[in-house]
Amino acid sequence: MPTRIPRTLLAALATAALLSSGTALGAPASAAAAAVARDTDRANTAYAANPNAVTASGSENGATGPGPGPGLAFDGDGASRWSSNFDDDAWIRVDLGATIRVDRVVLDREAAYGRRYVLEVSKNGTDWTPFYRRPPAPAARSPRTPTHRR
Repeated sequence: MPTRIPRTLLAALATAALLSSGTALGAPASAAAAAVARDTDRANTAYAANPNAVTASGSENGATGPGPGPGLAFDGDGASRWSSNFDDDAWIRVDLGATIRVDRVVLDREAAYGRRYVLEVSKNGTDWTPFYRRPPAPAARSPRTPTHRR
């Protein structure tokens, strides 16, 4: 029986607001962030080699498996995106194909991004460890000007 190499899985678990925004991972524009681009390219390469490497709990367009739905988050095209099915527990996962060190994740979001989310990593696809947590953002408040009234 062949031995299996544990695979590192990267998941973005987010609220509906984040995922409905079309979260995508893409290469950063600045040359100074070459290390980030290299890490991001790993996700793009995993998707290109195996579209089954990207799955999601749901998509705005109904696609959950490989192909045009969640794969758009890692297709390397900055003009495309993946959007969740607006579920509060929505998630997207990419199997990077091998165990690697994950130092950073770049989220390229549209304007309507989520206020909180969790990024997690796993060596086996079952046991997940938080990599980053974005706490809830404070509620937006309009400035108030005191007034005196009779």
